[in-house]
Amino acid sequence: MDIKKFFSYESAKIYTTAASVAFGLLLGPILEKIIDPLFDVPTKALLTGFVFLAFIVLIALTAVSILNNHHNEQMNRYETKLSEIGENIKLTNSFETVGISGANLNLPKELRDGFWEGSRSEIKILQTYIASLQQLSPSIFSAVKNGAKFKLLLLDPDGVMIRKRMKDVGLPNNSHAHKDAMERLKLLIRKNNPSPELFEVRVYDQIPPMAIYKADKRMCIGFFWHGQHSPTGPHIFLNDCASPLGKAAENTFDIIWQSAKVLDIQS
Repeated sequence: MDIKKFFSYESAKIYTTAASVAFGLLLGPILEKIIDPLFDVPTKALLTGFVFLAFIVLIALTAVSILNNHHNEQMNRYETKLSEIGENIKLTNSFETVGISGANLNLPKELRDGFWEGSRSEIKILQTYIASLQQLSPSIFSAVKNGAKFKLLLLDPDGVMIRKRMKDVGLPNNSHAHKDAMERLKLLIRKNNPSPELFEVRVYDQIPPMAIYKADKRMCIGFFWHGQHSPTGPHIFLNDCASPLGKAAENTFDIIWQSAKVLDIQS
């Protein structure tokens, strides 16, 4: 038997009604037969009234008890729900505290283009390799022409880590996709001919911690998911690089930048 259902609010109403009907149809006649030979009419009426009243009080107390249990169950549900809402609020505040302002399931071209537009001071990108030149939006070269500094970090095409990363995303060991992508990148840079003082590319051979896209004070962070390229996976956004997460990401970029090798664009 389901005890909770047995003592539910709806059950209380049913039990009360059933008890009243039972008293009228069954207990009333039985009680009348018992006391009829013993008392006169006024006394019988008085006793019947007392018994009926006691029975009603008993039913009422039972109903109140069931209703009270129902009320307590409802309050517990509300308190649990409020606690969950409170935890969600705390979690949201935690995201804001570290600097996260939003997230996206991937990093589509439209989002990348809009991210770079209006950059005036600094653009930084940390990736493994640029599989598609669409990742270098024309907005980047326009920002450099307007005086923004551009720093690009990619895995060394002749290093060890690039081979491991390519294997991780499912490319064959004899694939030259990363080297071909680097050559296309060099051609694109030579075609746009940005200022060497403002536009610099370096290569590194370390475990890539995260994908970083920085445009002035804004930042986007991706992750190197197993079995897929980073741009196709979820990304988080920061509106302020001075936030704790923004500082940690930029510090990571700067450490790798210091030990990375300058890429010869002309070779």
